Amino acid sequence: MTIALADFLAVEVHAGTVIAAEPFPEARKPAWKLAIDFGPALGVKRSSAQITDLYAPAALVGRQVIAVTNLPPRRIGPF
Repeated sequence: MTIALADFLAVEVHAGTVIAAEPFPEARKPAWKLAIDFGPALGVKRSSAQITDLYAPAALVGRQVIAVTNLPPRRIGPF
């Protein structure tokens, strides 16, 4: 699948710092709930990540991550 260059240029990508990570037992596949601080312009955003095989929650706190920040909100279960 390909996308138009204009669509690609509309994507906003920012670096943020994980400030909290906790289990997400309601998820269909094992996942962590994340709180990511993107600074004063964007604030703290929530997300989930299916990376339980790779990282413990404590190992994620303080790590820098890259995320697309202009996608519409999407509800995943109760999160």
